[in-house]
Amino acid sequence: MRQFVNGVRCVRISAAMLLVAVVGTLEVSGLPAIGRAGAAIGHLGATWGHAELVPGLVALNTAGESEVTDISCAAARNCAAVGYLDNTANGLEPLVADETGGVWGHAIPIVGIPDEKSGREAAVLGAVSCPAPGDCSAAGWWSTGTPDDSLEHLFVVDEVDGAWQSASALQGLAPKLSDLIGAFPPALLRPLSLSCWSSGNCALGGESPTESTGGLAEGFVANELGGVWQKAAILSGLAPTKTKQESAVNSVSCSTGGYCTAGGWGNVTGEGFVATGVEGTWGRVEPLPGLTALEQKRGAPLPVVGAVTCPAPGHCSAVGEYYARGPHAEGFVAQQSGGVWGMAVAIPGLARLNKGGGVQVTALVCRADDCSAGGFYRDGTGHQRGFVVEAVQGRWRTAIEVPGVQGMGVTSIVSSLSCSSPGDCAVVGFAGTQAGAKQGIVAAEINGTWGRAEVIPGLMTLNADAYADGLTLSCSGALDCSSSGIYASARGYEVFVTTG
Repeated sequence: MRQFVNGVRCVRISAAMLLVAVVGTLEVSGLPAIGRAGAAIGHLGATWGHAELVPGLVALNTAGESEVTDISCAAARNCAAVGYLDNTANGLEPLVADETGGVWGHAIPIVGIPDEKSGREAAVLGAVSCPAPGDCSAAGWWSTGTPDDSLEHLFVVDEVDGAWQSASALQGLAPKLSDLIGAFPPALLRPLSLSCWSSGNCALGGESPTESTGGLAEGFVANELGGVWQKAAILSGLAPTKTKQESAVNSVSCSTGGYCTAGGWGNVTGEGFVATGVEGTWGRVEPLPGLTALEQKRGAPLPVVGAVTCPAPGHCSAVGEYYARGPHAEGFVAQQSGGVWGMAVAIPGLARLNKGGGVQVTALVCRADDCSAGGFYRDGTGHQRGFVVEAVQGRWRTAIEVPGVQGMGVTSIVSSLSCSSPGDCAVVGFAGTQAGAKQGIVAAEINGTWGRAEVIPGLMTLNADAYADGLTLSCSGALDCSSSGIYASARGYEVFVTTG
């Protein structure tokens, strides 16, 4: 995912159709009728559009199963969305759709992926990064065999001057029998993070079951340099195979000159780690300073670096979770200056909100020393609640619940956060009722002030079965954003994309 756009760990949710934004009205039973199409979100001047089916998807998605897994916008209303579709003849296939000048083009399949006749079971694109309009890189998985006996293969594909090229297998990692036996498709359950600092120059991170570990997942990185993908490699310093301990790279972020940072979990001590790479040469993983000091109980789960972002070389930030009260997760932040990481510290004010002990920090965005992060915690009743928190000139303020969600249901989550400039951000996620109804929500921050969350315009009309969720978000320009998520219809779960 792109630096200063997204830093999200995604959860697989089935879907049936992909949509884009237009203007309309909203209403559905079982959820409050909040928001109005084209009106200001949170009454601060940000607007959001309606959902419309992406041109050409119905002809491709003949089995009625599709999802968008990531969006990247190189400029306002110039974006790429990636995911998968289900074609009756070929099964699950990767797809891409481009938005140019605010108009979404036809969804297209990616060529170069083995078909079912070659033994391919499923293929999914999981991450995309667009450093310039019409120039993007994307990565995903295809699996061979059956859902109960599958091998996983990484692949990459580039868009050059607006034309998507043929996909190719990413070399360097020997595929091994998946440890996700029965998962369908297994690719969607593994993290992938992609960040490009210029066209044809990118870093990719994730986890992969490999031959050397007997199928256990290991954190890897790979670089594209000058339009050519290099071999993927396991990061130096991760837990050795003999420990039977898995590892993962959850997030990568790159800034100018090919200075990249990776964050994840599973180093030799099992803790959350960071690693630095410069133009494709990666250093050894190192524990994030201060995490051990935050832990207060033996036997607790080990801390995880969930997201990193680097607005400039040697100046990065990281967020994640640590466990101070046994299995109860808390959130932390850490900042790097001049290439040196400072101590990880608890997110101010989050412990006071997190009475139920269940934090996940899902997103982080920084520019210079101004940062925004978001995620969810558990309140005293055990319900998840969405939060946001800001750093201004390097000083983290107190975390707050997303304004307005209290009146929208008993539970809420911030799934994704993106900013066009410091103090001008947006979040998407969902709010849910005690009865289980869910609605996708959006909230906007203008000049450092968060407005009230509202239902994503158009979802109340589409969401006939009262189940919707905003999953991914990318903003550029003057808070010009595109987002995606799911909703339930008579056909099943369907996917929307909005432009605000």
